[in-house]
This record gives sequence, structure tokens and C-alpha cells, in this order.
Amino acid sequence: GELIIYLKVGEVIPEKLVNMDLSNSEIGNLDLSFDMSLFPSLELLNVKNNALGIKDKMSFTDYFKNIEQCKELRILDIRDNRFSKTEISKIAKLLISKLESSSNNNSNGLEQYNFKYISSVGIANNPGTEFLYGLSANLNSTTGLLLNNNTQAVANVNNITNAIANVGSDQYRIKFIMELGPDIWTRYFSLAAIDNIEISAKEILTAWKQFESNNNTNNSNGVKKGFEGTLFDIVMIRQMRNDVNDVRGIEELDLSNCGLDTMDCKSFENLKKLSLKDNHLNTLKNLNLENLVQLKVLDVRGNKLEKDSMNDVANILNSLPELINFGITFDGLKRTRELIVSTSNHNLNNNNNNNNENHKRIKFLSKMLNYKAPEYFITNFTIVNNVKFTVLEITKGIKLNIANNNKNKSNSKNGFSIYSNIDAVKLNLILTLLSLLPDDNEQKIDLFKKGILNISKYEFENIDFGFIFQEFSKTHNNDINLVKLNVSWNRIESIEKVSFYSWSQNLYELDVRNNEFKGDLTVVLLNPISTSLSNLRVLMMRGCTKNKKKTDNPRRYVEMVCRIVTQLDSVDHLPNPFTKAFSPAVFMSSDSMSVKKKKNKVVVAPTPFNPDAPEMGEEGEEEIKVKGEDFIGEGSG
Repeated sequence: GELIIYLKVGEVIPEKLVNMDLSNSEIGNLDLSFDMSLFPSLELLNVKNNALGIKDKMSFTDYFKNIEQCKELRILDIRDNRFSKTEISKIAKLLISKLESSSNNNSNGLEQYNFKYISSVGIANNPGTEFLYGLSANLNSTTGLLLNNNTQAVANVNNITNAIANVGSDQYRIKFIMELGPDIWTRYFSLAAIDNIEISAKEILTAWKQFESNNNTNNSNGVKKGFEGTLFDIVMIRQMRNDVNDVRGIEELDLSNCGLDTMDCKSFENLKKLSLKDNHLNTLKNLNLENLVQLKVLDVRGNKLEKDSMNDVANILNSLPELINFGITFDGLKRTRELIVSTSNHNLNNNNNNNNENHKRIKFLSKMLNYKAPEYFITNFTIVNNVKFTVLEITKGIKLNIANNNKNKSNSKNGFSIYSNIDAVKLNLILTLLSLLPDDNEQKIDLFKKGILNISKYEFENIDFGFIFQEFSKTHNNDINLVKLNVSWNRIESIEKVSFYSWSQNLYELDVRNNEFKGDLTVVLLNPISTSLSNLRVLMMRGCTKNKKKTDNPRRYVEMVCRIVTQLDSVDHLPNPFTKAFSPAVFMSSDSMSVKKKKNKVVVAPTPFNPDAPEMGEEGEEEIKVKGEDFIGEGSG
């Protein structure tokens, strides 16, 4: 034995040997034994493929005497040997054997075991681990008949094969867990894997049920009285070490992929993070989640919650005041007939899968808005499926909430009505979001220090800055004085929809590109700017009309705009043509001339703001008397 150790391991100090690999050494045939008390630091013992057990009188403890002295043992591999079912059972009992002194000193937990660190054992390919005793013999006896195409023999083989498939080739694992006894399913035990495959809670539950059936009692052989043997009980036992005496001290719990179909959360009052991902839950209603008043993260993705509607889930989440991150698979929820979320024409993302997921997020938000104010999804509950809520999602959720409540003739607890000013809520959410940013965040610095506000691509139809800014300044002790304002890529129809107040006196730059202005731009844009924004110097307006042809070429309208808004320095990056540095030849062209005189009469030619005006011909031009300042025309929008 010492020679084999020397040949396989090398010259080492026995007391310091950690890994002992004696695989493929024919120990069983050589009738050898080892005194394992010489190796107190041993953590791995590999005796794979050694014909151990081939001699009936030699047990595992005969080969490896005093193995219980290896207190640090973590991995034991006895695969591919000749151990019988009885011997495998003895090895299982050895692994859970207890210190002789444990009964005298009232030790508990892992400290009472000889192998308190054992985590993995390999037992496969021993006679004692054959999973259907007698089947292999029947299979061999039938195989020879196949040569003669014996129909009955073929049927027998098929029956045996089907039986194997139904029972499963891992049935020996269940039997081995049963041999470990109550220690592995009624209290924490360190063994975590058999044959390099983790022991699942479902396997333990199956073994426990068979054990219970064999013993006809819950209290025999050391099983704790009152132990119900549910999958959740076993999962918790596997998750918790014995030094955790009170589940109320647990703050994080990962029960993902445990096969759970239910659980009871009422005792975990200090839990802050809970993952129930990829289980078999069909409802959240019976989990007592409302007791988790400190819960911040909850993940139930991968469960088919077919008994719960979105409203049921929203109602449950309403009882979790600290929740900020929630994961759910929307497809698994019970389907209900409700209004769908309309798609914005301004949505640049055409991915159908993403749009479908976004619709479900908004629908879920609309349900949550029955219980929480819109600001809650900016300041508190901010993330679903690892994606933060956007201002647009929240406002779309409000619209859907209003529509569904009106359809069902019910009132939201937050008092939303069809007359709610969605754009005011939207602007308030944007300002709230900016106020929550760190002080060194560029967006926050831009608004509160530089006076720059970018609210592009938010689908605004009107913006009442006055009231919102006034209330926001009171709440956040900030005096907002805008210098630059970007409201491009929205749905604004008139600059009068942007309510300017005293805070806009210093507005220097305004961007209204790609909106939906209708009618005469003199009325809906230019005159209001000229009278209300005396300090404005830069105007960006390309594509601001609903009819994009009106404002698709800045060179066609820059002169007309600057005639009305005389204080401007530039329009869409083109300089004011009436400043001293301007060269008229740059802008004057046949298509930029809007007004011509003919025989002392004024005729209107097509202009970029009035494309519907009649074309000028050689004779008989339509004559329209206009005032000089009205040259832009009415336009149809």
C-alpha cells in the first residue's frame, strides 16, 4: 500500500497530503489496505476503477482503515468498482456517521458528523448502483433470440427498454439518498453532488416520500416530528446552514430552478432580495409576499403564472413598499380582454418583438397606476425585467389606464380622468427624473446651472412650463432660467401650446424641428416668438410643419422668417440675411421669391409655407391683394 501511494502520489509528508489519486491501481486484486489515520489533512480520495469489492470479505473500510480520521475529506470517488448494494449502503451510512462524543456534548449541526465537509461522492458503475435489478439479465437472455427474428423477444426487449426509460437511469441516486436517511432532508448536510451532478430538491423529496412510505410514519428513524416534506421545506434546508437559527435573519434568498410550485414567505420578514426564477409557480397569491415589507428585488421570471392576471400581480406588488426591481415573464400570465396600447408614429424602433414586450410593460404599468402615482415609477419602483421605466412608458400607461377605466366605468385610485393633462404629468416626470440625478450629472448641470433643457422625442402636444416650473421650483428650491430649449421631434401644433412665462425672458436658443405645426406659420410660430421671446437669437425649425414640404429647405424661408422675427441671428444654421454681414445673392433665387408685382397688383406665388397657392403663368395670374407683412400666406397644414 505504501509503495502504491509512493508510485501514484510521490514522496510526500503524510500529514500534509491533501489529494490522493489511487485510480486504476488494481487495489482490489492485490488485496491491499491503507491506514488512513496517517492522512489527517486529506481532502480528496480517488479510488476509481480498482476492482474494489471483488473479494466478498473486503469492505470499503477494510481497504481504507480509519477513514473516519480524515476529518477534512471533501470528495470521495469509488466509481467503476465492484461494490455490492449492501456495501454501497454501508458507505452511505459512513458518510453520515457521527462523532462518538456528539451524544455526550450535545453537539449539533455539521459539528456532529465525522465528515462535516463532504460535498461530492462518486458511486456509479458499481453492481450496487444498478437501477433496475434483474432487467439487465432479462435483456441479455432475450438478445440472443433476436438473431432468429423472434417477435416475442423483440417485444420483451421493447418492454424492458420502455421500463428503463420510465424509471430513469438515475434511480440509483434516489436509493443512495434514501440510504443517507433523514439527515439529508430534515437538516442541513454538506453533501451536494453525486457523480458530479448536484443533488436536487426534487430528488430529495422523492427519496423522502419513499422513505416515509417504507416506514409508514413521519417520526421513525430520526425524522423530525411535524416535518411536512414539501419541496419548499427541503429547498430551504438545502439553502440554509445549521448556523442560521432564524429565517428572519435572511436578507437574500435564491430559490431559482428548484422545481417549486408553492412556498410560504411569511417568516422572511427581513428579506430584501428573492429569486423564484424558473420554477413551477402558477400563482403568486398564496405565497404571502405581502409579509416581505423590506423586499427590494423580486424575480419570478420563467414561471407560468396562468392563474394570475396583470391586475392580480399589480395588487400583490402594491403591498411591497420598498420594491424597486421586479422580474416577470408576461407571456405566462392569464390573458384578459382589454384595450391594447397604441403605437406611436414617432417610434423609431420597428422590431416587432421589442414592440410586443414594450406593449406588455405599458399594460402592466397601467395596472400598477391603479395603486401608485406616476412619480412612484421614477422615484421608487423603477425597473421591470432589468429595464428602467421611461417617461414615455409611464405616460402611455396613464393613457391606457384612463381608457380602460372609462371603458369599464371604474375610477382609478389616483383619480385619473379623460381630462388629465398628460403632457403636464410628462413634463413633471422629466423634471423629477432630472432632480434625482447626481449633482455631477451633465443633464442636471445643464438644467439647473446652464439653463439648457432637452425634451426632444417625448411626443409632447402642448407644454405648460409656467405652472410646472413654478411648482417644481418650490419643491426643489431651484430657480430655473432657461437659455436653450429643445422641443424637437414632438407633436406640437402651435408655439402657443408652449406656454412661455417669465422664466423664458432670457431664452437664447429654441429648437422646434420636426413637430406638427398647422396653418399659417406667421400665426402659430413666428409672431408669438417675436412678441414673447425678445432675447431669442437662434431658431431651429426645419421640418416643424405637419406638411414637411413647407419647411424642408431653410434657404427658401430664412429671409421670410427673419423679416418677422427680426432679432434672430440665425435660422437653421443660416445667418439672418438682414444683418450687415449678409450677402443677398446667397439666398435670392427664383423659388425663394414669394411676392411679385405685376401691373401694380400683388400676386402670390407658391411659397414654402403656402404650397397650395396658384402657380404663376404667362397670362391671367390669380390676383390676390395682401398686406405686405402677410406674405407667408395661410397654408392648409
